Amino acid sequence: MKKIIFCVIFVAICTSCSSSYHNINEHGANAFGGGFQDRKVDEGMYFIIAKTNFKPWVNYSGAYKTFNRRAAELCDSEDYTVLKNEEANYEHVSSPGELGYIISQVSGYVLCASSAVTTLEAEKIISSDSKKIWFSDQGA
Repeated sequence: MKKIIFCVIFVAICTSCSSSYHNINEHGANAFGGGFQDRKVDEGMYFIIAKTNFKPWVNYSGAYKTFNRRAAELCDSEDYTVLKNEEANYEHVSSPGELGYIISQVSGYVLCASSAVTTLEAEKIISSDSKKIWFSDQGA
């Protein structure tokens, strides 16, 4: 009976969190797959990747929650514009015959309202910047 209770609690804990507010830049990868990475592209302009913890289903809403929270922190305000964003998902663990666990990811550029960079300038920066590979865990 103890094993059953332990398993139920363990599964509940593992599946209860849709995302992890874990700074991958500062603390490295999260064992559950979630967290965020960001980098400054220009003054008041950032590139952010937000990932959910692994789950048996796609969960973009959890990734957007992390993305938007980090954007508001970087901009010191909820007044920002997302200029370009993408959704992706991939399996965290794949074993033959087992249910795959999925990490949902949202990435994009954020322009803070306080930035002196105009939207037109930001689009030119994105065009040049998006051709670069910035994070080691991003595939081609």
